[in-house]
Amino acid sequence: MSRRRVEAMVQAGQIPANRLGWQWAIPVECLRAFENNGLRSAGRPLSEVSSWRIIRKGLGAHQRSGKDELDRLRRRLRSRACHIDCYVHPGLLKRVEKDQRGVVGGRLAASDVGAPVESSDSLDVYIREEERFSFEKDYAVHPTFVGANLFLHVVGSEAWPFEQNCRFVDGFVAWLDLADRQDRAADTLLDRLVGGRLHA
Repeated sequence: MSRRRVEAMVQAGQIPANRLGWQWAIPVECLRAFENNGLRSAGRPLSEVSSWRIIRKGLGAHQRSGKDELDRLRRRLRSRACHIDCYVHPGLLKRVEKDQRGVVGGRLAASDVGAPVESSDSLDVYIREEERFSFEKDYAVHPTFVGANLFLHVVGSEAWPFEQNCRFVDGFVAWLDLADRQDRAADTLLDRLVGGRLHA
């Protein structure tokens, strides 16, 4: 990637950086996250609606795919939501988890489908775009690039895939959440979903 492209992404807030004289300082973990989630396939990105259409088919449609193919699919399905890493006071996480406006993903959803994953001090929540600002205000949510404990996945109303009173995303979406962050629980959950390890 060219220096000009990196600078444009920094100025757009896609990559966090601090200016030190003529140089940019970018946190290593942010570069790793960007590398893990960057699109590397040609073609237009999927819309939210198209992403959720593919997700509804579930992992079953892709079970015979190798790990590399699943990873390419995961990168394309990042467009399922606007992903915002946030910090909220740890004492509020249980209240956030029980908030009826959100649908819980990540490790808690993985546990809900029976994957043997440890609990975490962080939380994934899917929320409708029109409820984002009231949600953030209610819990004093602050976007952050480092030290996030709340991962908000904001979905537009026209693409919102969850039924009323749905509490947890399905296993495939939970896997997407975990794999996007390179969480080691992603492999454990994938093993549970496909009944054995996939090969590259």
